[in-house]
Amino acid sequence: MNSLKIRRLMMLAYPVEKSNLSEHLSRDAFLSALDDPELELKVRERKPPDLDSAVKIAQRYEIFKNAVGPLVNHRQRINRQVTDVGEHTPEDLECRVSKLEQDLIVAQQSCDTSAPSSKQPNSSKKEE
Repeated sequence: MNSLKIRRLMMLAYPVEKSNLSEHLSRDAFLSALDDPELELKVRERKPPDLDSAVKIAQRYEIFKNAVGPLVNHRQRINRQVTDVGEHTPEDLECRVSKLEQDLIVAQQSCDTSAPSSKQPNSSKKEE
């Protein structure tokens, strides 16, 4: 049940009544209709005085929750991927770096050999 429906029902039930009690009743009806205990608790903790304030607080909380939720899940997935592989000696690291350097040289050479022939005339002009 959204806040507009609650407000309409309150106007129908109490057409001339615009008091703190009616605001209190409409606010509580809205919070009970949220169907999210965590959201209801967060809004109630802020002690909104009326229905409009409760709606604004609930909307802000939902926006923050949607904005931060994916980031939190992403962080947890990254943390789960971290594993301890044991200690590495400097020799192991040097071997890994050496292999990476060799792979880089091979990749650069394959890029140079597969380069388009349009670069070759430019190189011959530089030689002249």
